[in-house]
Amino acid sequence: MNLEGKRNIVIALRILYPIWMAVGIFSMIYVPSTLIDYEDIPKTLDNITNKQLLHRLGIFGRLVTQLFFILIPLLLYQLFKDFQAFASLLMLGFALTSVPITMYSEVSQLNMLEVLSESDTAMALRDTYWNSLDISILFW
Repeated sequence: MNLEGKRNIVIALRILYPIWMAVGIFSMIYVPSTLIDYEDIPKTLDNITNKQLLHRLGIFGRLVTQLFFILIPLLLYQLFKDFQAFASLLMLGFALTSVPITMYSEVSQLNMLEVLSESDTAMALRDTYWNSLDISILFW
């Protein structure tokens, strides 16, 4: 790839990374810290019940971050493949493997909204979500 192509990739990454981080901080740090009380399950369910829009915005934000997690590794692969092809391909493969796992885990968060009145089922869905993320983190 020529120098101009690499420069365009770097410019795109400079634009995408801050957006990705802002959406990620909101959806992966702010929303859970506002809604989840790890010591008090009924309070967590009440928070989600009373702040369903925030819960849904968190889900949406996490899905958007996963779309960025497709695009950014593709750009990084293009940037680094001439330098270290195997490592770049490995990074791309791990990143792209984690995306469907993480997106699927969001299904349990959406399903949780349907069963908020059943605390055992809602908490089982929450646990499924966190367990799915644990698997996804292996690839991050």
